[in-house]
Amino acid sequence: AQELGYAESDPTNDVEGIDTAYKATILSQFGFGMPIDFDDVNYKGISSIRSEDVEVAQEMGFAIKLVADLRETPTGISVDVSPTLISQEHPLAAVNHVMNAVFIESIGIGQSLFYGPGAGQNPTATSVLADIIDISRSIRSQIKIKPMNTYHCPCRLSMQSDIFNEYYLAISLRNAEDSDTLGRYFEQENIGLKNVIEKALDDKQQEIYVLTDEVSQEKITQFIEEFPESGVIQLINVFKVIGG
Repeated sequence: AQELGYAESDPTNDVEGIDTAYKATILSQFGFGMPIDFDDVNYKGISSIRSEDVEVAQEMGFAIKLVADLRETPTGISVDVSPTLISQEHPLAAVNHVMNAVFIESIGIGQSLFYGPGAGQNPTATSVLADIIDISRSIRSQIKIKPMNTYHCPCRLSMQSDIFNEYYLAISLRNAEDSDTLGRYFEQENIGLKNVIEKALDDKQQEIYVLTDEVSQEKITQFIEEFPESGVIQLINVFKVIGG
């Protein structure tokens, strides 16, 4: 990506989702009139994605993308940046390489997609030059440039109990008995499973990949914090799912 001019010389902001989180703060103002602080954005990059996750996601009918998810709930807005399993039938699943997309779902217009290059020397230079020309014309004509969005309302952050998603979990196990223990834990926490795939890594180690029913962010956070990790059971990855 660096050789093609898509990533910075220090790729941390790109890889760890920081640049996407900055863009999400702008979109929150543009879409909801709520200027959210960067510190209020939950963000996680792509460094934790493994080849096993990509293969299993494809087997389940998904692609893994870094997604900024902005949504409005009865209690406010939530802004989250994280690796996300996207159904291969969803428009965002076809966004690859240097291309970026904004997918909007609203009551008034239904679904719409805005698509175009998001990096590279020419697209970046074109955008910067366009801004400079607009500023120059404004100074010359003494006309103020209109703000990006004139709609404003107080920023309210959504409660975790109002944010619902399906989730993908990758879990490492030692033996079949551990699988039974894991199943009982999901049942105890009242988290339903839509899909379960088991793969043996070797004679002593296996991984289980599960796709949950829709649960609140509050519940999945509690589930992760209380997960009974031990020398034989380990929670490797948890990714949100869209379009499951």
